[in-house]
Amino acid sequence: MIQLNIPKKNCQSLVQKASESDLNFRWSQGKRRVNIDIEQDRHKFELYVLRWALGSRHIIPPAIKPKLFDGIEVLDINCGPGLWDGHPILDMAQDFVHSSFYLVDTHSLLPQYASVDTSPGEQRLDNFTFIAHNTLQEKCLPFESDKFDFIQQRLMSFVYKQQDWPVILKELQRVTKPGGCIQLVEVEIPPQNLGPQGEQWLAQVEKVMKEKRDIDVRVTSQLDQILSAAGLLDIQTKFVSVPIGSWGLDIGNLWRQNYELFFESAQPILVELMEMSHSEYKRKVDAMMDELNEYKPFSNIHLVWGRVPGDS
Repeated sequence: MIQLNIPKKNCQSLVQKASESDLNFRWSQGKRRVNIDIEQDRHKFELYVLRWALGSRHIIPPAIKPKLFDGIEVLDINCGPGLWDGHPILDMAQDFVHSSFYLVDTHSLLPQYASVDTSPGEQRLDNFTFIAHNTLQEKCLPFESDKFDFIQQRLMSFVYKQQDWPVILKELQRVTKPGGCIQLVEVEIPPQNLGPQGEQWLAQVEKVMKEKRDIDVRVTSQLDQILSAAGLLDIQTKFVSVPIGSWGLDIGNLWRQNYELFFESAQPILVELMEMSHSEYKRKVDAMMDELNEYKPFSNIHLVWGRVPGDS
């Protein structure tokens, strides 16, 4: 079984025990902004496809892997609403037993899904800690300065406002050791080669997110600039392309399902922001999906990492 450890409070944080409920969810007119069950399923698709596209069990910069064998401190931001056997962070904990892993996410229900059986004879994993904490709301992380050797943050381009990025990056840098590494992983929005219905629909989504939420969904193309502005050095970038739709065979079908689940999960907030009915929303999403095999769109997944100044 997986051992979850809860550290002491710090940084005036909202570090919460697993038994506490929905204090960290954002609410809108009495409803959760996203469907957590759908998000769990989507997160599985997303992480599976991401690792397939990268051809690696671990989503890490090349220089980090040997350090993980030696033993380092790792922080994973936005680990997702739920852990399951095969989750990347569990695989890392199993493969790099001398390293310690800390997981931070707003969803306090995550520990319900964190008990999985390891293979017969494997030692119980006790090298990671989950913390329910809303970094965006608190503007800080519940850790002392210079704690981590490697920090990874994934899939926040649809969450952070433009003004949030420098604040969060400053905080990530604070808790990273001199010479440590910070990596950002984001899916490019909108995808490439969309059909006319898809382009029109996502242009509407992009416009309303920017005007009403100050969220720039195209921030993925600026990740290297964001790390540079935060003072990181030796910045490197990488991207891989993933097909959307059955024209891309099995992986394309999975990535299509990821998009379908994303729009299903985001429907409550988007229909509110866009002031449209649920039926009109569904019609626009369906129209975009119907074009996939004709226009053969694809997503670019970007990884950008850099080194915090100083000697490790």
